[in-house]
Amino acid sequence: MERKLAIPFILFSGMIISLANVMSGVLTAKTGLLAVSFWVHLTGTILALFFYLKDRRKALVWLHVLKTNPSAYLGGLFGVFATVMIAYSVMEIGAFVLTLLLIATQLILSIVVDHFGLFGFARNPLTKEKAISICMILGGVVMLS
Repeated sequence: MERKLAIPFILFSGMIISLANVMSGVLTAKTGLLAVSFWVHLTGTILALFFYLKDRRKALVWLHVLKTNPSAYLGGLFGVFATVMIAYSVMEIGAFVLTLLLIATQLILSIVVDHFGLFGFARNPLTKEKAISICMILGGVVMLS
């Protein structure tokens, strides 16, 4: 994938995530909290399966799956828990505050991952400038929530 597509993809993903959070909350009101996680992940699995079946590199993908550290697949478990917690919380605190808090916590965890080079990522130490920027962002989150 070309680097110039990364920013538009991330911006579009941000919109999709915000809409998915709201839709999960609406679905929770109709079906219940645990059913939301099932249905959200089932529909996602169906779409992912469609794309996977269209991929010509299926055999190569399976070789990589078998060689990958099993802990890398914890993201799926995390996704289930996140879906349930978000679906509950969005109806209680609203989409705006939910998104602010999600961004703040993602920012903090991302800093820790980068600073210590966790999960195989290159180490990217926290600088004074980054720390000041983070404090300003978190201050804004506190003011708005």
